[in-house]
Amino acid sequence: MKPTVRSLAYFVIASPHLDEWAEFAKNVVGAEVSRTPNGGVRARFDARSWRWAIEPGPDDRLTALGWELATVDELDRLATIIGAERASDEFAVERAATALASVADTAGTVHELVAGSVLDPRPVPAPYGARFVADELGLGHSVVVSPDFAASLSFATEQLGLRVTDTITRPKGVVAFLHCNPRHHSLALVQGPADAPPSLNHVMAQVDSVDAVGAVLERAEESNTLSRTLGRHTNDRMLSFYCWTPSGFELEFGTGARIIDPSNWVVSDYAATSTWGHRKLDKEDAR
Repeated sequence: MKPTVRSLAYFVIASPHLDEWAEFAKNVVGAEVSRTPNGGVRARFDARSWRWAIEPGPDDRLTALGWELATVDELDRLATIIGAERASDEFAVERAATALASVADTAGTVHELVAGSVLDPRPVPAPYGARFVADELGLGHSVVVSPDFAASLSFATEQLGLRVTDTITRPKGVVAFLHCNPRHHSLALVQGPADAPPSLNHVMAQVDSVDAVGAVLERAEESNTLSRTLGRHTNDRMLSFYCWTPSGFELEFGTGARIIDPSNWVVSDYAATSTWGHRKLDKEDAR
């Protein structure tokens, strides 16, 4: 049987705004933050050494999505099937993994396959005490704007083994939500401009209480980063709000997302993204 990915392990972006990212991840989001020797930022939410990596770069761009496999043997088998190139042990260590292979889909998104993630046995010293929902469910989710929606969807399902949870049909086009474990979706795909590289629309961090969401909402308001009001999504039923990251894409921060049973899931299509709320704010509204 062909191996499939089991969780979204991390994302990596390049950015010139490293100090702003460190401030945002620690003092707005409430993650544990560390810095690398070259000034990069790592954000930790659970037992994995880190889930967010922001590396020095002249422009803000998506560098890679990291996908966890159960074993190194499964990683090697999948890498052979899909043409992923095995990276050096040194690079795997940089990504807090035992082994890593990398491949770009035809739309340009780089996917890193990892196994043996390095775990930190210490309790997560989140500065505000929030308990993040990650671990075996992986990083919340990432929403990728692709210059070729069909190619990205085909790669995610046929090569990585993700499965469509549901779709939302909007006037601008279809959004596809995909799962690889009981989290409602670890990846969502949106059609973007054909002449632009893949980018992040938003990433999601999930906590285990409404109070934790409210506390971060207050900090987002105080830092003038709030981008959308509190609301409830139609498909994953997440109670969440959105705020701007230093790189210009959004962070969704929420609680209560539904857990699905992948073995008997029935795909649905929704006509709207939210049952209420999630009103977009301009900069003046956010002040």
